[in-house]
Amino acid sequence: MKRLAGIVQLLFLQIWILKGRTMPVNSTGCKHTSICNDITTILTQIQNKIREMHTVDQNLSDEYALKNGFTRDQGYCNPKSFGPHVNLKNISEEERFFEMHKTFLFLSDVLTQVAEYQGQLNANQKSFLKQLSNTVNGIKAISSNLSCLLCQKYNRTQENENYEKPFPTHQKDFQKKVWGCKVVTKYKDFISEAAGIDFVKPLTPDQK
Repeated sequence: MKRLAGIVQLLFLQIWILKGRTMPVNSTGCKHTSICNDITTILTQIQNKIREMHTVDQNLSDEYALKNGFTRDQGYCNPKSFGPHVNLKNISEEERFFEMHKTFLFLSDVLTQVAEYQGQLNANQKSFLKQLSNTVNGIKAISSNLSCLLCQKYNRTQENENYEKPFPTHQKDFQKKVWGCKVVTKYKDFISEAAGIDFVKPLTPDQK
């Protein structure tokens, strides 16, 4: 976990997506947009990273269920009442990016906890643990670019959101595994929705 924390900390200091470098906007406000890339580059980076993660992680929830001894069709992984809910196609462009940023911040928190639990429960699954770590780092990178975009294009920062994140710290291992499956499925569903939107070109009528 210490290693993961170090990677995340480094990621916030210097995040590289594709060939472009992005830096997070200072949390106190939009005072440092000069360190961000231009808006077109930011949008391209966000889109490419989301689609890359959608491709790489499309089987992540099935893999998670398999590693933890159950299948998704048993009903343990349904994320319906879990975390933020938003339809990215039925809101304005500004609200879409704002909601995406909010949701990715939420997913970053809960997936970091999932990765920690899985490190305890499935310590021998090195490849799977590395994939979870890469997913968390990718979300941090997207969130950083969305921070730049919100400030640079809309002069807007992310307000604190207190979504319920009932970490099952004191529950049995099985409850931790079920909670983690809900989190991973929530991520899979959201990244799939986000990957279907073209952020660089204007929305077509069927995307609105």
